[in-house]
Amino acid sequence: MKTEGNNKEKDNPFVEEKKHSKLPVVILFVIGVSILFLGFLRKPPIPSGQEGKTNAADLTLKSDKVDLEQQGESETASEEKELPQRNLQELVEEIRETYNSIEAGCEKGIYTQSDVGEGITAYWDGNKLVKIVSISQSEENEYDRYFYFDGGKLIFAYYEATDSYRFYFRNETLVRERYCKDASDSSDFIDCEDETEFGKWPGYLLQQKDSLVKQAKEAN
Repeated sequence: MKTEGNNKEKDNPFVEEKKHSKLPVVILFVIGVSILFLGFLRKPPIPSGQEGKTNAADLTLKSDKVDLEQQGESETASEEKELPQRNLQELVEEIRETYNSIEAGCEKGIYTQSDVGEGITAYWDGNKLVKIVSISQSEENEYDRYFYFDGGKLIFAYYEATDSYRFYFRNETLVRERYCKDASDSSDFIDCEDETEFGKWPGYLLQQKDSLVKQAKEAN
Protein backbone atom coordinates (compact mmCIF):
# COMPACT_ATOMS: atom_id res chain seq x y z
CA MET A 1 0.00 0.00 0.00
CA LYS A 2 2.85 2.42 0.74
CA THR A 3 4.32 1.78 -2.63
CA GLU A 4 1.07 2.44 -4.38
CA GLY A 5 0.49 5.61 -2.42
CA ASN A 6 3.90 6.89 -3.33
CA ASN A 7 3.31 6.13 -6.97
CA LYS A 8 0.01 7.96 -6.96
CA GLU A 9 1.61 11.02 -5.39
CA LYS A 10 4.41 10.93 -7.89
CA ASP A 11 2.08 10.62 -10.86
CA ASN A 12 -0.30 13.35 -9.62
CA PRO A 13 0.18 16.41 -11.90
CA PHE A 14 -1.29 18.77 -9.31
CA VAL A 15 1.47 18.01 -6.86
CA GLU A 16 4.16 18.96 -9.42
CA GLU A 17 2.23 22.09 -10.45
CA LYS A 18 1.94 23.22 -6.82
CA LYS A 19 5.69 22.96 -6.36
CA HIS A 20 6.49 25.06 -9.48
CA SER A 21 3.84 27.73 -8.84
CA LYS A 22 6.06 29.46 -6.16
CA LEU A 23 8.63 30.68 -8.75
CA PRO A 24 6.50 33.39 -10.43
CA VAL A 25 5.57 34.79 -7.02
CA VAL A 26 9.21 35.18 -6.07
CA ILE A 27 10.03 36.89 -9.37
CA LEU A 28 7.16 39.35 -8.97
CA PHE A 29 8.25 40.14 -5.41
CA VAL A 30 11.82 40.89 -6.50
CA ILE A 31 10.58 43.14 -9.33
CA GLY A 32 8.31 45.03 -6.96
CA VAL A 33 11.07 45.62 -4.43
CA SER A 34 13.39 46.80 -7.19
CA ILE A 35 10.81 49.31 -8.44
CA LEU A 36 10.30 50.69 -4.93
CA PHE A 37 14.06 50.95 -4.37
CA LEU A 38 14.57 52.79 -7.65
CA GLY A 39 11.74 55.11 -6.74
CA PHE A 40 13.51 56.14 -3.53
CA LEU A 41 16.73 56.81 -5.43
CA ARG A 42 15.06 59.19 -7.87
CA LYS A 43 15.14 62.93 -6.97
CA PRO A 44 11.66 63.98 -5.89
CA PRO A 45 10.03 66.40 -8.31
CA ILE A 46 9.63 70.06 -7.38
CA PRO A 47 6.08 70.60 -6.11
CA SER A 48 3.81 72.59 -8.35
CA GLY A 49 4.18 76.32 -7.79
CA GLN A 50 7.70 76.04 -6.30
CA GLU A 51 9.67 76.42 -9.53
CA GLY A 52 9.56 80.22 -9.35
CA LYS A 53 10.75 80.19 -5.73
CA THR A 54 13.69 78.01 -6.60
CA ASN A 55 14.69 80.24 -9.50
CA ALA A 56 14.38 83.31 -7.30
CA ALA A 57 16.66 81.71 -4.72
CA ASP A 58 19.19 80.89 -7.39
CA LEU A 59 19.09 84.49 -8.63
CA THR A 60 19.56 85.76 -5.08
CA LEU A 61 22.62 83.57 -4.58
CA LYS A 62 24.08 84.71 -7.89
CA SER A 63 23.38 88.34 -7.00
CA ASP A 64 25.07 87.92 -3.61
CA LYS A 65 28.08 86.34 -5.34
CA VAL A 66 28.34 89.27 -7.77
CA ASP A 67 28.08 91.76 -4.89
CA LEU A 68 30.88 90.00 -3.01
CA GLU A 69 33.07 89.94 -6.12
CA GLN A 70 32.45 93.65 -6.73
CA GLN A 71 33.20 94.40 -3.09
CA GLY A 72 36.47 92.48 -3.36
CA GLU A 73 37.40 94.37 -6.53
CA SER A 74 36.56 97.66 -4.83
CA GLU A 75 38.74 96.83 -1.81
CA THR A 76 41.59 95.80 -4.12
CA ALA A 77 41.29 99.04 -6.09
CA SER A 78 41.30 101.01 -2.83
CA GLU A 79 44.45 99.23 -1.70
CA GLU A 80 46.09 99.94 -5.06
CA LYS A 81 45.27 103.64 -4.69
CA GLU A 82 46.82 103.75 -1.22
CA LEU A 83 49.92 101.81 -2.22
CA PRO A 84 51.58 104.61 -4.27
CA GLN A 85 51.10 106.99 -1.34
CA ARG A 86 52.85 104.58 1.03
CA ASN A 87 55.65 104.10 -1.50
CA LEU A 88 56.00 107.87 -1.88
CA GLN A 89 56.36 108.36 1.84
CA GLU A 90 59.00 105.63 1.97
CA LEU A 91 60.82 107.33 -0.90
CA VAL A 92 60.76 110.69 0.91
CA GLU A 93 62.21 109.06 4.02
CA GLU A 94 65.01 107.51 1.96
CA ILE A 95 65.76 110.89 0.36
CA ARG A 96 65.94 112.54 3.78
CA GLU A 97 68.39 109.90 4.98
CA THR A 98 70.59 110.50 1.93
CA TYR A 99 70.31 114.27 2.42
CA ASN A 100 71.36 114.00 6.08
CA SER A 101 74.28 111.76 5.09
CA ILE A 102 75.49 114.26 2.47
CA GLU A 103 75.14 117.18 4.87
CA ALA A 104 77.09 115.29 7.53
CA GLY A 105 79.81 114.52 4.98
CA CYS A 106 80.04 118.20 4.01
CA GLU A 107 80.42 119.24 7.65
CA LYS A 108 83.15 116.65 8.21
CA GLY A 109 84.96 117.68 5.05
CA ILE A 110 84.99 114.20 3.53
CA TYR A 111 83.90 115.49 0.10
CA THR A 112 86.07 117.36 -2.34
CA GLN A 113 84.83 120.93 -2.67
CA SER A 114 85.25 122.93 -5.88
CA ASP A 115 84.51 126.58 -6.47
CA VAL A 116 82.59 126.82 -9.73
CA GLY A 117 82.23 130.61 -9.57
CA GLU A 118 79.40 133.12 -9.26
CA GLY A 119 78.37 131.77 -5.84
CA ILE A 120 78.30 128.16 -7.06
CA THR A 121 80.05 125.42 -5.07
CA ALA A 122 80.15 121.72 -5.97
CA TYR A 123 80.84 118.76 -3.69
CA TRP A 124 82.34 115.56 -5.03
CA ASP A 125 82.67 112.03 -3.72
CA GLY A 126 85.53 110.93 -5.94
CA ASN A 127 84.23 111.61 -9.43
CA LYS A 128 80.58 111.54 -8.31
CA LEU A 129 78.74 114.81 -7.79
CA VAL A 130 76.72 114.75 -4.56
CA LYS A 131 75.75 118.40 -4.01
CA ILE A 132 75.67 121.79 -5.73
CA VAL A 133 74.99 125.06 -3.93
CA SER A 134 74.13 128.24 -5.84
CA ILE A 135 73.84 131.34 -3.66
CA SER A 136 71.75 134.12 -5.19
CA GLN A 137 73.87 136.87 -6.70
CA SER A 138 71.09 139.06 -8.05
CA GLU A 139 67.55 140.20 -7.43
CA GLU A 140 66.42 138.42 -10.59
CA ASN A 141 67.14 135.07 -8.93
CA GLU A 142 66.17 135.64 -5.33
CA TYR A 143 66.39 132.02 -4.21
CA ASP A 144 69.47 130.24 -2.90
CA ARG A 145 69.44 126.86 -4.61
CA TYR A 146 70.64 123.49 -3.30
CA PHE A 147 70.73 120.33 -5.40
CA TYR A 148 71.45 116.83 -4.04
CA PHE A 149 72.39 113.77 -6.05
CA ASP A 150 72.53 110.03 -5.53
CA GLY A 151 74.13 107.78 -8.14
CA GLY A 152 74.39 110.72 -10.51
CA LYS A 153 70.66 111.47 -10.38
CA LEU A 154 68.91 114.44 -8.83
CA ILE A 155 66.92 113.33 -5.77
CA PHE A 156 66.28 116.58 -3.87
CA ALA A 157 66.31 120.32 -4.46
CA TYR A 158 65.83 123.12 -1.94
CA TYR A 159 65.03 126.73 -2.83
CA GLU A 160 65.18 129.33 -0.07
CA ALA A 161 64.40 133.03 0.20
CA THR A 162 61.87 134.45 2.66
CA ASP A 163 59.78 131.43 1.72
CA SER A 164 61.08 128.00 0.70
CA TYR A 165 60.42 125.06 -1.58
CA ARG A 166 61.46 121.45 -1.18
CA PHE A 167 61.37 119.21 -4.23
CA TYR A 168 61.56 115.41 -4.11
CA PHE A 169 62.44 113.35 -7.19
CA ARG A 170 62.16 109.73 -8.30
CA ASN A 171 64.38 108.95 -11.30
CA GLU A 172 64.66 112.72 -11.83
CA THR A 173 60.87 113.02 -12.03
CA LEU A 174 59.28 115.43 -9.56
CA VAL A 175 56.94 113.55 -7.21
CA ARG A 176 56.45 116.00 -4.31
CA GLU A 177 56.64 119.74 -3.82
CA ARG A 178 56.57 121.17 -0.27
CA TYR A 179 56.06 124.88 0.17
CA CYS A 180 56.65 126.88 3.36
CA LYS A 181 55.54 130.51 3.28
CA ASP A 182 58.04 131.19 6.09
CA ALA A 183 61.43 129.63 5.37
CA SER A 184 62.30 129.73 9.07
CA ASP A 185 59.23 127.65 10.03
CA SER A 186 59.29 124.26 8.31
CA SER A 187 56.37 122.99 10.39
CA ASP A 188 53.90 125.14 8.45
CA PHE A 189 53.84 123.69 4.96
CA ILE A 190 51.68 122.74 2.00
CA ASP A 191 52.40 119.56 0.06
CA CYS A 192 51.65 119.11 -3.62
CA GLU A 193 51.88 115.61 -5.11
CA ASP A 194 49.71 116.07 -8.20
CA GLU A 195 51.84 116.44 -11.32
CA THR A 196 49.11 118.53 -12.93
CA GLU A 197 49.67 121.20 -10.24
CA PHE A 198 53.47 121.35 -10.42
CA GLY A 199 53.23 123.97 -13.12
CA LYS A 200 56.60 125.15 -14.47
CA TRP A 201 58.68 123.55 -11.74
CA PRO A 202 59.59 120.15 -13.27
CA GLY A 203 61.05 121.55 -16.46
CA TYR A 204 62.57 124.60 -14.77
CA LEU A 205 64.30 122.55 -12.05
CA LEU A 206 65.83 120.10 -14.49
CA GLN A 207 67.02 122.96 -16.68
CA GLN A 208 68.66 124.64 -13.68
CA LYS A 209 70.21 121.35 -12.59
CA ASP A 210 71.63 120.60 -16.04
CA SER A 211 73.16 124.07 -16.28
CA LEU A 212 74.79 123.86 -12.83
CA VAL A 213 76.07 120.30 -13.39
CA LYS A 214 77.63 121.35 -16.67
CA GLN A 215 79.41 124.27 -15.00
CA ALA A 216 80.57 122.07 -12.12
CA LYS A 217 82.05 119.45 -14.45
CA GLU A 218 83.81 122.08 -16.55
CA ALA A 219 85.35 123.64 -13.44
CA ASN A 220 86.35 120.35 -11.82
